[in-house]
Amino acid sequence: MKALIILAHGSKINQCLKSIEFHKRRIEKLEVFDEVKIAFLEFKPKLHEVVKKCKSETIYIIPFFLLYGVHTIENIPKLVEMVKSKYKEKKIVLCKPIGTDPLITFAILNRVIEEIKDEEGYKD
Repeated sequence: MKALIILAHGSKINQCLKSIEFHKRRIEKLEVFDEVKIAFLEFKPKLHEVVKKCKSETIYIIPFFLLYGVHTIENIPKLVEMVKSKYKEKKIVLCKPIGTDPLITFAILNRVIEEIKDEEGYKD
């Protein structure tokens, strides 16, 4: 069994959770993973809590971060190492943050195109 944990910073703003849940549901529909879960650095559920609940033997952790920064370079790798040491029976893999994925370029352009369409009154 394989699990994916989407690890986000977290926010008090409800839209943050809605955005992550949107992607979680889309990934679940692809049926690539047996489990898809969400964890946060600053809010609950925390990563160690989510890993503990995973039934899968292999867990992939994807930082839901666009930029390389203190969290992605230092904090998250340290956190994942601590979780790995606690759950040695599980294979835990830390993926690169999504910000360097070439498809992000198209997401940027897509958002700009949406604005251009709105300005021009384009209707689908």
